[in-house]
Amino acid sequence: MIGFSNNKEGGRIIRFFTRSRISHTFVFTFSLHGIPAVQEASASVQIVPFLSRYHGNPKYSYEVYEVTADSVTEKEVQGALCRIFEEFAGVKYGWLQLLWFPYRWFLETVLGRTDVHREKNWFTHGVICSELLFRYLTYLDPLFSTLLSEYDPDTVQPSDLLKVVKAYPEYFQLVARQE
Repeated sequence: MIGFSNNKEGGRIIRFFTRSRISHTFVFTFSLHGIPAVQEASASVQIVPFLSRYHGNPKYSYEVYEVTADSVTEKEVQGALCRIFEEFAGVKYGWLQLLWFPYRWFLETVLGRTDVHREKNWFTHGVICSELLFRYLTYLDPLFSTLLSEYDPDTVQPSDLLKVVKAYPEYFQLVARQE
């Protein structure tokens, strides 16, 4: 499963520059002693308990989607989860990558460009939440690489990923929501 969230007390700058109601993404990972957990990029890439971070926490609204593509097996899900864990666990957050958000906003909103999301970010050190989700989906199945082919992993925004998820209900099913 994958998730999109909004911290009601933060994320305002990201929401402004992306013109979206969401500011964060995460990937459900292995449960720890039966406790649902998510892997996310915040200060660094880490695994946090879903229940104490998001579920029932009035600071957060979220949507959780199950990946329902017939071509994806449980073995592939486990493989993709292991791969992002091995590759990104402990990697520092890519703060400088966030400079892309106002740059893209300016080019799209002020100059009317529509192809900015295909460009490469100047800063690729670290990882941001949407990049982590992008990588997970592309590691999961080549189908998702095709669906995300118009984006670059270093410049994709949470709203871009949610747009793709909503455009393909045959591959992603909404399973939980908290307003």
